[in-house]
Amino acid sequence: MTERHWLWINLGGVIAFGLLTLISLCTAINGPAQVTLVVISEIIGILTFIFAILTLFYIKDRQRWFAISILSFMGVWIAYGIGYEIGIDAQTNNSWIWFYLYYVVFIASVVLLRFSYTKIKGLFKLAPVFFIFFNAMLTLYMITIHTWYLLPFSE
Repeated sequence: MTERHWLWINLGGVIAFGLLTLISLCTAINGPAQVTLVVISEIIGILTFIFAILTLFYIKDRQRWFAISILSFMGVWIAYGIGYEIGIDAQTNNSWIWFYLYYVVFIASVVLLRFSYTKIKGLFKLAPVFFIFFNAMLTLYMITIHTWYLLPFSE
């Protein structure tokens, strides 16, 4: 496969992951359909992460930063997905460890996405900007959840 094919496969994987994640959020009814969509989006996300790693081996010029930007974008969502699958909630012991780990992954992601923006050429240069936006939206959600879990409710 050519370099262009690898780039389009990665972009298609991210788009499919984003659409399935959006659909799973829109059907958040805690039914079997929502669980199925979450599982499918997790599988697509992991496959996209694997394809981005493989792209690093096949692309040797500046466009490999596109794969690095996808890895940093998906890393934040993988950190979120791990907490989702573990079932972290307000009553979970040491849930703060997961939140701080998420924040470290987010900061590393923003730094890598910023570097990748300057290195990527062509239309693919827009992807890190969108990745930063979507990761920022997820982080606002995570900060809200973290703050909610820290509120002193009586049980």
